[in-house]
Amino acid sequence: MSKKIVASYIAFLLIFVQLIVPFQVQVFANSTNVASVVVEGKGGEVLDQGEVTIQIGDTALTLLKNLVGEEYIEVSETNWGPSLDTIHGLTSIDTFYYWAFYVNDEFMSVGSSDYIVKENDQIRFSYTSWAEATVSVEINKEKVVEKKTISIEDNTSIIDGLILALGEENVKYEVHETYGPYITEINGIKPEGTYYWALYLNGEYAVDFRYDDLLNLSDHLELRYISWEDPLDDESTEDTNDQETLVPTPADPNTVDIDKLNKNIKDKLTSTNAFIQNSKVNTAWKAIAASQYNGSFSTDYINYERQQLKDRDGIFRNVTDYERITLGLVASGIDPTNIDGFNLIERIYNNERMENQGLNGPIYALISLDSKDFEVPSSALWTREQLVSILLKAQNSDGGFGLYSGASDVDITAMALTALSNYQQEERVQQAINKGILWLSSKQNENGGFTGLNGESSVTTAEVIIALSALKVSPNESTLFSGALAHLLKFGLTSGEFSNYLGDAADAMATEKAYLALVAYHQFLLGKGSIYDFSATAVVDPPQEEQVVQGPEETGDTQIEEDQIVEVERENNKESTKEVDGYKLPNTATNVYNFLVLGLVLMVIGLIVYTFANKRKMA
Repeated sequence: MSKKIVASYIAFLLIFVQLIVPFQVQVFANSTNVASVVVEGKGGEVLDQGEVTIQIGDTALTLLKNLVGEEYIEVSETNWGPSLDTIHGLTSIDTFYYWAFYVNDEFMSVGSSDYIVKENDQIRFSYTSWAEATVSVEINKEKVVEKKTISIEDNTSIIDGLILALGEENVKYEVHETYGPYITEINGIKPEGTYYWALYLNGEYAVDFRYDDLLNLSDHLELRYISWEDPLDDESTEDTNDQETLVPTPADPNTVDIDKLNKNIKDKLTSTNAFIQNSKVNTAWKAIAASQYNGSFSTDYINYERQQLKDRDGIFRNVTDYERITLGLVASGIDPTNIDGFNLIERIYNNERMENQGLNGPIYALISLDSKDFEVPSSALWTREQLVSILLKAQNSDGGFGLYSGASDVDITAMALTALSNYQQEERVQQAINKGILWLSSKQNENGGFTGLNGESSVTTAEVIIALSALKVSPNESTLFSGALAHLLKFGLTSGEFSNYLGDAADAMATEKAYLALVAYHQFLLGKGSIYDFSATAVVDPPQEEQVVQGPEETGDTQIEEDQIVEVERENNKESTKEVDGYKLPNTATNVYNFLVLGLVLMVIGLIVYTFANKRKMA
C-alpha cells in the first residue's frame, strides 16, 4: 500500500470521527416552563397580562409579583394566611371587593399564596364584588319576582339594584330635581288611581329612603304595588314599648337523640383532632382548639408567629392581626404582653385602626383582652367599656349585628354575642344578648343549619355553636335551638376534615371552624365557658427548640378519650420520575459514549492497516 493511500485513509478516518461524534449541548431544566397571568380590574378591564417563567415551587402570588412588580401589590396576614389586598391601587380593604383567583377559568378555593403553578396554567386575578342584595316584586300580594340575588358595588343605588334585578327595559323612572328618582313603571305596570309602587327595605316601609340612596350589604329590596287606601303591611310585631319583638318557632328537642348525637360528636371530634395533629397545628384557630381539647400546643406554630413579629418589627396593618396572634399565643401558654420585646395587648387597646374592619376589630379585641383577663389602663385608646358600647350601639333593632351598618348577619351576630358573653352581669348587655339569641333562633333553618352571607354553610353553623356554648345555651336541647350540631356533622368527611357546603370537597377554613365548634361544645358539656377563655392555662417561656409539647392530661370526666395518634413519615425518593410537581424535566441523555467507542475501534483498525502496509513495504 502506497504512502498516498495510507495518508488518504487516515485523513478520511479523522474526518469521519469528527462527523459522527456530536458536541454535547447543555440543557437547563424548565427553561421553557411558562404560565400566563392576567389581572382584571372593574368590569373585566385588563390591567396587566403576560407569560411568566416558572421556577419549581413558584406560587400564583409569586408569578403575580413577577408580572406587575412587588411595589404594586399589598399582601397582609389574616386569620387564614396571606391575603391579597391590593393590585395597582385597587384594594379589598373597606370596600365591597376582593381579588378573585382563577386557574384555567376555575375559581380556586385555596389562596394564590398556596397554589403551586404548573406549566401552561392560565392564571387570572379578577377584582370582584363580594357584596350581594336581594330584590322582590309583589303585585296584589302575589310575588312576581321572588328574592332575586344581585351583586352590588360600593356605589350601587336602590334604583341601580332594581335595574340589575329586573332589567333596564322593565324599570322606568324619572328624576325630580328635589326628590330624586321616582318609579313610573315596573314590568309595564304604571301607578294609576290610588295604586302606586311602594318601596320596602329589609321588611320595613322605606318612608325615609330615596331611590338614589346606596344599597348596603345584604339589603333586601321589595316593591309592592298597593293602594293608598290599604293599610301598610308591616310584618313586624311591636310590643307596648314600640320595639320590635321576634317570635321564633321553638325547636322540638325531642326530635334529636341526644345520647346518639353526643357519641357521634365524640367520634367526629376524635377524628378531626387526629387530622389536625397529623397535618400540624399551624394557625391560631387550630392552636386554640387543640389547647382547650387536650392541652397540647406546637412550637412550630409559636416560632412561626415569633418570626412574623420579628420580620415585621411587630407592625401589622390590621388590628385583627394582633388579635389573632394574641389568641394563638395565649392558647399556647405564651405571654403576649412580652413576646420577644413586643406587647401585643398594648397594640390592641391603643390601635388607631380598631373600627376600620367594621365590628371585627372590637369583637376580637374584647375576646383577646378577656382571654386571660389582661389589664387595660384607663388611659387606653380603647377600654373594655368603650368596646362593649361600640357593640351595643351597633346592634340593629331586630337584635342582630352587621359587619358595618346595614342588615344583620348570622356570623357577625354570633361573634358579637361571643364577645359579650363575659359581660352578662350588666343589665344592658344581658338585654342585648337576649335580643341577639332570639334573632339567631328566628334565622335557624328547619334542617338545623344557618344561612350566612354566601348561603347555608358549615362555617356559619359552627360560629353559632361557638357563641351558644360561650353563653351556656345548649345548641341541642334548648327550646330555641335544636339540631345545629347534627347539621354540622353532615359536613364532616371520613378524613376528619369538613366541607363548607354540602357535597363539596374539604375546606381548610371550614375544618378549623368545625374543630373550634366541636371543642366549644365539648367545653359546654364540661360546664366551662367560652372556648377563648384561657384563664387556667399556665404561662411558659417561649420554646427554644421546635417540638410538640403536651400539656397536663385531664382526668376523669374532664377529658374525652381519643386514640393515640401515630405520625407516619412518607418514604422519600422511592423511585425516580420524569416529572416533579408538574414540571417536565428534559432528557439530557446522549449517545456520545457509543460514538466514542465506535471512533476508537475505527482508529485501531486504521492503525493495524497502516502497520501491515509498512511491513509489506519493508519486505
